[in-house]
Amino acid sequence: MQVRERLLNILYQALLSSVKKGRFLIDGTERDVDIYRTERLGSILRVMFYLDDYRGAVTHAALLDNDNVILVDGPTNFYKENDGFMYVFDIPIIVEGMATNE
Repeated sequence: MQVRERLLNILYQALLSSVKKGRFLIDGTERDVDIYRTERLGSILRVMFYLDDYRGAVTHAALLDNDNVILVDGPTNFYKENDGFMYVFDIPIIVEGMATNE
């Protein structure tokens, strides 16, 4: 079986419509942040968050769905200064048997 580009587009759109916000642990306080931008880069779904209003050590990041359930999360280790900072989740979609002539 071969996966068609149409199926990939549907999967990406379904993922994007399910993602609601990011949650970051900044100086020990959970902060919810709205999505700044999303894009598809080949087989990667990129979800971007602009951290502007907060300052401090960022030790955890999570991507939440419409029901506030964590989809992706993990530890981070950086210090957010007063300047804005773009945090990016890159979610790869790996497909085997992709059709080449669509």
